[in-house]
Amino acid sequence: MSGQLDVERAVVRPAELPGGSAAPQTDPTIIVAGTPVEETPPPPATIGEATRLALDVRIARDAWVRRTDANIELGGELHVSKRPASQRTSPA
Repeated sequence: MSGQLDVERAVVRPAELPGGSAAPQTDPTIIVAGTPVEETPPPPATIGEATRLALDVRIARDAWVRRTDANIELGGELHVSKRPASQRTSPA
């Protein structure tokens, strides 16, 4: 999937910002020493994992993230790309 997205105007009012007070989630890739390891086959890839993505995003101006404790203006250009999960390499 590929394309271009031009954002002329936007206001986002998130309930919580990244790094906020949400409960931490456990990382399934971390194994604590001494705990039993269950060998399970990986689940089939979801459509999101199987999709290749190349997207150019242009935020002209007047795009805001607004909350009672934050008032952030966004602008600029961003290229987003993602390979399908089956084509990613694992870190060494």
